Amino acid sequence: GVPLLFSGGSGGVGSLGTLRKNRDDLQAEVAKKKAQLALAAEAADPMARFQRRSLPTDRELAGSLYQEWLREKVTGAGLRVTNFDPSEPQSGRGAYWKYRFTILARGTLEQITRFLYRFYSADHLHQIRRLTFKPIEDSDQLNLVIFVEALSLPGADHQDELSAETSKRLKLPESDDREGDYVRDIVRRKMEEGRDGGEARFVESGGLFAAYQPPRRKVEVVVQKAPDPPPPRPPGFDLTKYTYVTSIVEVDGRPQVWLDVRPKKGPQ
Repeated sequence: GVPLLFSGGSGGVGSLGTLRKNRDDLQAEVAKKKAQLALAAEAADPMARFQRRSLPTDRELAGSLYQEWLREKVTGAGLRVTNFDPSEPQSGRGAYWKYRFTILARGTLEQITRFLYRFYSADHLHQIRRLTFKPIEDSDQLNLVIFVEALSLPGADHQDELSAETSKRLKLPESDDREGDYVRDIVRRKMEEGRDGGEARFVESGGLFAAYQPPRRKVEVVVQKAPDPPPPRPPGFDLTKYTYVTSIVEVDGRPQVWLDVRPKKGPQ
């Protein structure tokens, strides 16, 4: 037969494990380098990034798909739509097609937050041009007006579907409930209840609006005592030397003395 040789101990197994680890490390490094190259390519050519995010090149399909997607994000967040008005696509001189949507809706601050999170989580070439809301009296509801724009570019990566990529524009770190993190940060907001180091309370969406209270300012009043006036200057000569009794009379039974002061300019 053919003799077989086996290396004893754990050296052989350890060597194989080391090789596999090195292989995995190299593959991870290659993937990292590829990602860095892709980012560098996008930075060098912004149009490539825009085409990746663009709506499909089919003009009618792009508008239909995006309208369906946008409506689902609004209603899926719990907002009640009262009007959804898509405008006719506008051409940008052959450089793009612009799609505009005006949405009237009603909902709570939490529902608005959830919609905004889902809107900005999608890496479409779109934006909210304007968002206005007005509180409804005696309610936690708000009336909303949302203006949305989206673009379709020639040469887009997607021909008949929307991009499924996730946007990297959101600031809060990844978590198991990132949407909930935004809701907690925005809806359950702190409002100052006690000034000057007092306790603060949390108010849900119903307490979003409150009467404005200017911040209190500490005013220090410093009272400075005015200095005592200087004593009157003594006369340049002694008046008693020049005072003469001119008469002594009695008026109503009371004596009066009449004096005549005759100051001189110099000592006598």
